[in-house]
Amino acid sequence: MKHLRFALPVLLLATSSALALPLTSIQKAGVLRLATAGDNVPYTSEVNGKFEGFEVDLANLIAAELGVKPQWERVSRDRLLGGLADDRFDLAVSSLGITSTRENKVDFTQPMYCASVVIISRDAAIQKHTDLEGKTVGVPAGSLLQSYIQKLPFPKKTLVYGSGKEIVTAMLSGAIDAAPVYRLAGLAALKAYPKANFHVGPVLWSVPTGIALAEDNTALRDAVNVALTKLQNDGRYEKLSRKYFGENIRCG
Repeated sequence: MKHLRFALPVLLLATSSALALPLTSIQKAGVLRLATAGDNVPYTSEVNGKFEGFEVDLANLIAAELGVKPQWERVSRDRLLGGLADDRFDLAVSSLGITSTRENKVDFTQPMYCASVVIISRDAAIQKHTDLEGKTVGVPAGSLLQSYIQKLPFPKKTLVYGSGKEIVTAMLSGAIDAAPVYRLAGLAALKAYPKANFHVGPVLWSVPTGIALAEDNTALRDAVNVALTKLQNDGRYEKLSRKYFGENIRCG
């Protein structure tokens, strides 16, 4: 019984320490803790210790609407969802497609944008997923794209990389034949490497992409949704989207 008296407070402390910070605590602290893999130009990236990209700028605007300052942290993609559950940060902003599998682990805001998936390659004959049979394919670690490629029902070699930049480098060196990417990231690669003879195939499928947060943090989710809707309606979202992509990537 003596052991139980000591064990119970410890158990309660361990449980409460993993609870996500509510909106009121975030606003009182004046800081919104944001995490990104920083691996998907032009959506998120880290350059000389500074975070930048469409999603970074959008999240910074959302933080301003909440009346707090953004505090960014780089986290490997395969640890983003677990970090939310452990209360390491408040929001994960990292080109996260909203899927039923992920929604079993975390909550999502309304979509930031809808991302179209394409195949990029230096071989013009590789256009769609069936063209990847027998090929070496690069995928970002812990991503929806990795899961998609691994489930394709034919033989291929899959190499996992830590960032989109590493995938482009691997393709330039000939280490991989192709990679699934979001269409706008693929077009950005074409622009950045005009002599690489990259080819971007047709859209395979699209997925809504949102900001992830811990389950049941309803007030924070609702506040972020209100801020995002305001940005989409007052023109700032479209201005930011056109800055990075030359088009409005809002869903619908």
